[in-house]
Amino acid sequence: MNRVLLTDEERLQALYKKLRESRRSGPIGFSAPLAQLSYRILQLERKLKIHDPVRRYDCIGIMMEQAYYMKTEQKDRHVAKLTFEQILRLDPHNPEANYRYAFLHYEDGEWVKAIRFFKAAIQDNSSDFPLAKDQIVKANLFISYCAMMLVKESMRTVEDLKSDKKLDTEGVSIDELTANVKTLLAQTEYRLVSNEGEEFISKVRYEELESNVESGAIWLDMTLDQPYVKSGYQSKEISRLNGILLKRLLLKSAKQETLALAEISGYQEEFVAESHDVSWENYRQKIRRLNQRLSDVGLPVQFIQHVTGTQSYKIEPCKFSIIENEAN
Repeated sequence: MNRVLLTDEERLQALYKKLRESRRSGPIGFSAPLAQLSYRILQLERKLKIHDPVRRYDCIGIMMEQAYYMKTEQKDRHVAKLTFEQILRLDPHNPEANYRYAFLHYEDGEWVKAIRFFKAAIQDNSSDFPLAKDQIVKANLFISYCAMMLVKESMRTVEDLKSDKKLDTEGVSIDELTANVKTLLAQTEYRLVSNEGEEFISKVRYEELESNVESGAIWLDMTLDQPYVKSGYQSKEISRLNGILLKRLLLKSAKQETLALAEISGYQEEFVAESHDVSWENYRQKIRRLNQRLSDVGLPVQFIQHVTGTQSYKIEPCKFSIIENEAN
């Protein structure tokens, strides 16, 4: 039997269909197959010279979420790096992708590569994935720190070569300079997102805010392996996946928007581990559990509300704080 070869256009249409089906019925959240499907679509669109800004933003966004998730939640740096590399092949001027990819090299002590991608992140910040002002500041600090580490390594090499005579640094202490930059970076160790905007804060500021959460306000802390919610002096641990879902709902609330079932495809959960189909009932169960946790800390029983006539939920605009380790 002869195998029928599809044209690039036919393959692309088949991928579009598969993406639609995956987003309707795939597990909620972050999905490697969904990210790879998005990558294949964008590769074919580039080959066929098809430019659809909306779909491109959607597909790049799926890949960005997957890379971020693999780095921060799964601790799989290899997959995170590979995914950011795929993104940058498709979108080389993506500031956020360059920034996060640079940080992976920074963590690995690959100073030259880190400098290259941090510089790329701040050269053009006008894309659909811009850096926050604080991230631009941090990128410059990281560049300075990496450059100083290169100088230190060079000085060490010269001293080894000229063991009979110490290198004259003319009173400049690279150790002091790197320590100062490291201190500045520590002042932006945490990322705080609230209904008032986004900022980067130090550990001291984080501890101060955490100890003074107002009653009726919600504090979602994602800095530990076991996230928790807090209102006033009451706190309750939640699963990390619950935390991710609550974060999305809170961010939507700041824009007075709802979060529909169709928007949370790829979100893997323990109660759908046997079946990869996500139903409206799955979503409802998740919200019921979240509302129970929130009521345990003194928030209204129906803090997360169903939007009548739709498969979506919303949170009325409220005072919230989402705190995360700055994933740089």
